[in-house]
Amino acid sequence: MQSDVTTTEECLALAKAELTVARKILAHEISNYPTPIAVCDCEFNYLLGQRQKIASALAVLEAETTELIQKGH
Repeated sequence: MQSDVTTTEECLALAKAELTVARKILAHEISNYPTPIAVCDCEFNYLLGQRQKIASALAVLEAETTELIQKGH
């Protein structure tokens, strides 16, 4: 019988996997964005902002994972 209980480690791993996929998709969108790109291009700037949010979230998850490992969970 499969348990419905999800551990913290499983949740962190899933979140990191989803964010990694989002980061790859976003990187593809940014690299294929039509040029030239104006400084005031709101859509491109939005994509760059999303990239930063994903990078920040991944950094937090990595820190949380490291902390759990150090605590022995």
